[in-house]
Amino acid sequence: MSSRLIQLSTLAFLLAAHLYSQDREPALDDASRHSVEFWNTLGTIRQGQSKLAEAEQDYRRALSLNQSLSTPNKMQEVSILNNLATIQQARRDFNGAEALLKSGYAILRENNLTNDPGAGPLLANLALNLQQQGRIAEAERAYGEAELSFQHSFTDDTPEFAMLLSNSGLLSLENGHCADAILRERRALEIQSKHSLVTDRQRAYVFNGLGLALQQTGDFTEAKSSFQRAIELDRGDIPAVIKHRVEALTNLGALEQKLGHYSQAREIQVEAEKIALQNLPENDPVLATIWNNLGSLSTQQKDFRYAGLQYQKSAALWLRCLGSNSPQYATTLSNIGTLESLRGHHREAQEMATRALAIDQAYFGPSHPRIAADLANLGDEYFYRNKLDRAIDLLLQAESIEEKSFGANSVPLARIFDNLAAAYQKSKRFADSKAAFEKAIRIYELQQAAFAPQFASCLHQYAALLRTMQDFGKAEQTEVRATRLDVQSVLSGQAVSPEGGLSFVQ
Repeated sequence: MSSRLIQLSTLAFLLAAHLYSQDREPALDDASRHSVEFWNTLGTIRQGQSKLAEAEQDYRRALSLNQSLSTPNKMQEVSILNNLATIQQARRDFNGAEALLKSGYAILRENNLTNDPGAGPLLANLALNLQQQGRIAEAERAYGEAELSFQHSFTDDTPEFAMLLSNSGLLSLENGHCADAILRERRALEIQSKHSLVTDRQRAYVFNGLGLALQQTGDFTEAKSSFQRAIELDRGDIPAVIKHRVEALTNLGALEQKLGHYSQAREIQVEAEKIALQNLPENDPVLATIWNNLGSLSTQQKDFRYAGLQYQKSAALWLRCLGSNSPQYATTLSNIGTLESLRGHHREAQEMATRALAIDQAYFGPSHPRIAADLANLGDEYFYRNKLDRAIDLLLQAESIEEKSFGANSVPLARIFDNLAAAYQKSKRFADSKAAFEKAIRIYELQQAAFAPQFASCLHQYAALLRTMQDFGKAEQTEVRATRLDVQSVLSGQAVSPEGGLSFVQ
């Protein structure tokens, strides 16, 4: 609905409420009920315009009016509390939002209303709030209860349920369940397509979530298309829409970086940074994401000084916004470790990897895919410090977690096998090294177009092993194949580089 139509609808609603109260002077309670609905609706409109202070005043006026009724409308009260909570979430006051949502939840339980059509949105919002606080197990339970509420009230084909699916899909992705995440995001888009009142901003949100899930599974073509669709839909000048567009741009830039398209990646991240600095608060977390990605990109392009400056800005902002125990901060610490490693400062790199691992283990638990990446990074540093047994042990732990999470064909698993092969080779365990190289090569072959540089590097190392094992014929064939991929990478603008691009999920 256009802003002009919204304004006209609001005026019509106000006039109707006024006439209603005038015509039925004795029925003050009825008039007050109508006023409650009006102020709640007006608050929703103002919130959609990013007028948060005005919206909060409207919601609180509605809440006060409802509570003054001789028989307060319990579901209306739940709706108002839910709306007030979304204001607090927008301000990143998750504790305040949680208190409001739990008050609404208590009303639902006390009045046996958990299967009312209005219960699902509040339960879904409570789940999202817990998710944003990193309370993953509680969020999963809340999403399950919210889904049941939607199903029992026959509202699981509504725009509100579509948003629940999208948010719970992001939680599935965070927990390493990519296939479930993709199914949820696709179903959300399917539901949205049936409803004409779904906003472009809501569709963009789901496309962004789908892009993140597809990227994790290596489907980069559709992931890129999803991010681009989100950017196209996020047109508008209100802060919430601008922030969504910046997030989608940041994710697209991270994807281009992952593909080795560095000039495109930098151009996109710089555009995202410019829009954010001009339109968003100076401490918005999306800026920390952008600076992290610019640091990673500069690391890959060997501009270590600039990379260090970007990482410092990113880490400082993560600390201010989310604190020292956030996984976002851990990601930047991990990337600083990669930078120190490339500088030859392996003791410092090991310290950064150890700190990142501790944060992620406390947040995600011991078996999350993020732990696999942290263990692999730490294993690399032990390798560089010639502590090979410890390096091999860490890489094997990483392999086990990664394979359980994403199966035997994930690209991160190829990197782990690649590095494990190098550790075995340095330990003179040539048969184990060959087996690990062959596992890495098999995975790279499945993703050859997207990962030609990494594949070429692996083949060069494998050829060196084959020469050590005196298999000169196969070594020569492997070297030729690697050289062809090197040429392909140069022609396509790709270059061998470590991973490090961070995607903005929420």
